[in-house]
Amino acid sequence: MRTFLITIIIIQLYSCGKGKPPNIIYQKGDFWVDNFVNYNYPAKAFADDRIYCSSIIIGKDTANRFYCLNLRTGKVDWAVPVRSWAAQPPIICDSFIYYCSYVGDIYKFDKSGNQLWYLKFPSPYGGHSYNPLTKNLFVSTVDSGIREIDYQTGKIVDSIGYRIMHVPFPIFANDTIYQVIGDTISCRHVNDSYNWKIKVGENIDRLFKMNNRLYYVDDTKRMYCLNAKTGSTVWQSDTVFLKQPWGIHLEFEKRKLLCYFTDLNSVFVINNSSGSIEQKNDYKTLQKSGFLLPNTKQYIVSDMEKSYVVKVFNILDGASDLRNQFDISVEQTFYHH
Repeated sequence: MRTFLITIIIIQLYSCGKGKPPNIIYQKGDFWVDNFVNYNYPAKAFADDRIYCSSIIIGKDTANRFYCLNLRTGKVDWAVPVRSWAAQPPIICDSFIYYCSYVGDIYKFDKSGNQLWYLKFPSPYGGHSYNPLTKNLFVSTVDSGIREIDYQTGKIVDSIGYRIMHVPFPIFANDTIYQVIGDTISCRHVNDSYNWKIKVGENIDRLFKMNNRLYYVDDTKRMYCLNAKTGSTVWQSDTVFLKQPWGIHLEFEKRKLLCYFTDLNSVFVINNSSGSIEQKNDYKTLQKSGFLLPNTKQYIVSDMEKSYVVKVFNILDGASDLRNQFDISVEQTFYHH
């Protein structure tokens, strides 16, 4: 699934680049706002009033950069060379940053852009996540589970689901870890003592936790809700959810469970007590009722000649559970006299 999505991103980038101006290579201190080209940045993270993103120059990997773009000043705080561009956002932590390229170049930087370590991932890269308990990095392989990388040394220290395809990333909640491997969902304490394990259908590509419940869709294409403390089934949906290649997303808003796919053709509003479908609409209709509203932050910056409005907003008009993924729009407002 992750490999498929990365392939689609590459195809889109090639098509978006046709007829566009050449990619801009910024240097530290450059005023990036006046000639910002949004399509150059397929994966962005937004934190500390800054955008962290990679450039992409198809066929010219030596020109790739990892940028820290300051949204308050409109200038480049730093620009560091990386071996290849990213297809997923970097992970921004309190004092350091994880950057993973689409071919598995793994970096750890400090907040000033200094490289702390580098690892060439030995297996085909399929995505990355973060362990908030240990600060270690999780990197998914295409066909052989997940590797855990030590945040201090950059060395691979553990494997999860070795030689198993499509192992979802673990979910962390305080001192508890929820994990899907093969046909089993488990709940364990950080000290490795298991609270419970249950057998489920295979090919579960995502596990969700909201409040004290877990959710997943199994091979029967029905959604299941579990008690997160005991693993017991609370309900199973009365509707079949046809899996789509873009993957399933869940959000909990206004005491309603929302289920949709990344293509946003339809959104199911689910009764979280019974699993029954209360309504099905496109997301724009639901937005009129206050659901799936985008998160937007606005900045006004100036180069002393012109002023610009810079808006940072969720991708897909905000309709995604991936709330840490953002796009940018830049609009010139007026000239200074």
